[in-house]
Amino acid sequence: MRERVLVHVSGPAGAGKTALVEALLTRAGYRVVEAGAPRDVDSALAAVAGTPVAVVTDMRMPGMDGRSMARDLRRQFPGIGVVIVSGYLAEGVSGLGGSQFDDPLHGLDGAILLAKPFDPAGLVAAVREAIDRAPR
Repeated sequence: MRERVLVHVSGPAGAGKTALVEALLTRAGYRVVEAGAPRDVDSALAAVAGTPVAVVTDMRMPGMDGRSMARDLRRQFPGIGVVIVSGYLAEGVSGLGGSQFDDPLHGLDGAILLAKPFDPAGLVAAVREAIDRAPR
């Protein structure tokens, strides 16, 4: 059975970005479960059998940030790999809503922070690394 990856990518082109991420990960051999919004995560996971091995999400999204969503998922699935994508990395951590001294992945051991735009191989490599680095 293929490994399941939960995907939530938001923003003005959210549906298009999600479709692209889904296509890249499917081509790499993953089974993608799409959550249209943070509040849809539980229903998306309930619709498929099995536990996700990773989540790919935006850092910033309406209603919840990616870090909070990933922390919530880690409580449900302690060994889930986490990839958080952000277009704000060029601005430094302050562009992510924190001070320059904040750790944007605080409390998410083994998580990967991936800068947008990313290339297909970079996304697939980040997902594999996040799965391998996730706490067990």
